[in-house]
Amino acid sequence: MPEKTVLVTGAGGFVGRYVVRLLTERGYSVKATDLPAVDLTYAAELGAVVEQGDLMRHHFCRSLVEGCDMVIHIAAAFDLSLTREVIESINVGSTRSLALAAARKGAGHFIQYSTCDVYGLKRRSPITEDESKRPDCAYSISKYLSELTALGVMWQEGLPVSIIRPTFVYGPGAVYTARSFMVLPTLLKRYADRIPLPAGGPQINTVHVEDLAEATCAVLEAGPGPGGRAFNVADDSVMTGSELIRRVMEPFGIECAPEVALPWSAIEAVARVASHTPMRLIRALNEFLAGRWDSIAFEHDLVPLLSPRIDRDFLGFLYGEHRYANDRLKSLGWSPRYPTFADGWPATVAWYRENRYIP
Repeated sequence: MPEKTVLVTGAGGFVGRYVVRLLTERGYSVKATDLPAVDLTYAAELGAVVEQGDLMRHHFCRSLVEGCDMVIHIAAAFDLSLTREVIESINVGSTRSLALAAARKGAGHFIQYSTCDVYGLKRRSPITEDESKRPDCAYSISKYLSELTALGVMWQEGLPVSIIRPTFVYGPGAVYTARSFMVLPTLLKRYADRIPLPAGGPQINTVHVEDLAEATCAVLEAGPGPGGRAFNVADDSVMTGSELIRRVMEPFGIECAPEVALPWSAIEAVARVASHTPMRLIRALNEFLAGRWDSIAFEHDLVPLLSPRIDRDFLGFLYGEHRYANDRLKSLGWSPRYPTFADGWPATVAWYRENRYIP
């Protein structure tokens, strides 16, 4: 779709970089934005116009959307340790400012990034876009409120809106999630080659970041549908929680012992209790793990990008369904290049090793 200008917020982030790169490859004119401290040199080298500032400032948003036909709003505070008040003020406030500016400048399509976590913890799957919304952590609550904010501007100002809800995103370049899924297995390998693994668990699927970028373009090119359509973005895999752990550990040489036949209610009970661990204890644990990681990083002369992180909210994967239907997205012609987690995870781990982020 030539001669169309697309504004991408959060262009310096993990997902934003892939979206900007794909849009430029497809011939779009791209305007890339992020906070002033974020390095967007890569975007300028790709030919994107770079304009940096704070989306909480109304006047910046008004100038930012000037000349843009479409907006992809990816930028968000994503830190599961932030308080609800802080994360809502950032995520909802920036969405309101940007959506209003886009509406008043006549943008033809506003794509709001959200998350599949807006559905909350379900007992059945796959979960479709029409499932009830019951977000249960500060981040997912803020993203659902951001969805409603964008839709409110659609209803009041006539802004055409679509919503993208990715499941757990992985791939080369992630930092936040890599602190758990790359660093923690590396630390574990120092002390154990074999771990026991509880049986079963809820069903889960994931999405590779390249497939998420492709999905974003598919939604963009399909145009806005009636009523602010939402799209789950997830691969075709069907894994249990225990299988996900097994897949994560394989490239690190950690063998998962024959599954322990624990009743599912026991696993759920432990995870629910652990999810209420005081933040001061979580911080203390992360500081302890950071000291162990520093020794590994020094020993292997690693690039100082990652550090260990445990988040309480990740425990929801142990006691709620996280398999999301992708039929609506596939109706646009999208199909995942990495249909399963097993197709993309080994190469992802290899990328972190090749770049000396993990040993």
